[in-house]
Amino acid sequence: MLDDMIVGYYNKVTKIYVARGNNTNEDDVIDPNDHRVINERTLNHFIERSHYLKPVNDNEMKPKVRLIQKANSDSGGFRVSCLVTGFYPRHINLTLFRDEQPVADHEITGGDLLPNDDGTYQMRKSLEISATDKHKYICSATHLDHQVTSESDSSEPFKSVILSVLIVLALVLVFGAGAILYKCKKKRTVKPKVMLLQQKSQSSRFRVTCLTTGFYPRHINLTLFRDGQPVAVHEITGGDLLPNGDGTYQMRKSL
Repeated sequence: MLDDMIVGYYNKVTKIYVARGNNTNEDDVIDPNDHRVINERTLNHFIERSHYLKPVNDNEMKPKVRLIQKANSDSGGFRVSCLVTGFYPRHINLTLFRDEQPVADHEITGGDLLPNDDGTYQMRKSLEISATDKHKYICSATHLDHQVTSESDSSEPFKSVILSVLIVLALVLVFGAGAILYKCKKKRTVKPKVMLLQQKSQSSRFRVTCLTTGFYPRHINLTLFRDGQPVAVHEITGGDLLPNGDGTYQMRKSL
């Protein structure tokens, strides 16, 4: 198609490009061999990716579900996050329940499907709640024929004052041990793996994504270059630091 007009088509039987409605002697501009080269490259890429993911493709990986409650210093409340990771294939249904009722979509943030460096996937959905929230939360993931749940401890309400006191006492008691563990963990270094992905979006344009994963510690500088120059920040989406299921981290930036 060119300006909503059919200029030619590809005959998959004869494997020849056939020009239509072109009276300009420019038929030779499009070489039928180009299609063969494109097909071969696409097939080789598919075979390479299939070989790389074969150990995962041959197995169903059950999801691991975690319900995480973290204080939000900005609002004074809490963020309840439902994290499911380590599953394959990628299709999954992740639901956060409040008192056995699904939380409305407009209250939820996140929900993007992200790849892990081992060929599995992860997804996270989060909800902001107040410090006095007394509801019971359950995280449920349905993957193939498996259903995995994780729930919050509703025996005590979320109270920021009590929680702060407990945190201070715990830090005082385990400060010595924590310092030792921190030094040991700090010595561990895992190098990042970097992938440049290109995917066609719904707008018929392409999304170029720079993904780095499997690194530790968490501090990293990820830059996407275009013709040797860094892409402007306002053109980039993403950039959030996310945890993997093995204690390492990942980050992606898209254009």
